[in-house]
Amino acid sequence: MISFKKHLLKDLITWFEDLTELARNTNNDSSLPKLELFLSNGQTIKGSIIESIKNNQEYLLMIMEFSNQNSESNITLIGSSQIIGLRLIEVNNYIRLFATNENPEIIGSLQFKRTVSDIQNELDKTTSTPISILLDVDSYVENKRYLILKVLKLIPSIFTSLTSDNIGKELVSKKIKTITVSIGTSDNPTLTEQNLHLQILDSGIITTSKETEKLKTAIENLL
Repeated sequence: MISFKKHLLKDLITWFEDLTELARNTNNDSSLPKLELFLSNGQTIKGSIIESIKNNQEYLLMIMEFSNQNSESNITLIGSSQIIGLRLIEVNNYIRLFATNENPEIIGSLQFKRTVSDIQNELDKTTSTPISILLDVDSYVENKRYLILKVLKLIPSIFTSLTSDNIGKELVSKKIKTITVSIGTSDNPTLTEQNLHLQILDSGIITTSKETEKLKTAIENLL
């Protein structure tokens, strides 16, 4: 319980980032944790964060509100600067935000291959020249494969950002041809002979927007 309390004690922006990341990784918005947001004008909003976008130092949050007893929902867009506090509704549901650390998900060989294939297809849409994800499913034990997939799922969006202009497109095209991933004692990527190698810490920490930005910056520094 002490560990869970520590997870709860984080700033509002980190909560917004974590809940956004959770929403992006689910296909069922109705299963998302619900919260009550307290606004600076004295009003409140009850619902789930289903998406957000950062603009300068503020986040624009998309909230799916549950407005009546018939479970009809509305979508509200609100700036994070208007929010002064939040209440977690049915707090036990939030334990699953951190459950990965204690109960790693078991990923079968077929599921792993299918997910990697989907990620490869997304990556192909973002780059002008092919970049191949090279993974040997049998080299990862079942209860560690979820770590590999958590990081790989970030790759398409990171490369979309890296190739957003002609300079980025040229550098990525020239310097990266393959991507490999391993679990080790460092989380610093390396670039050798056009292979981008991502090493993941064996921690199971929930991937957040901050970690995505950290990885993107590390790859940028290698180009």
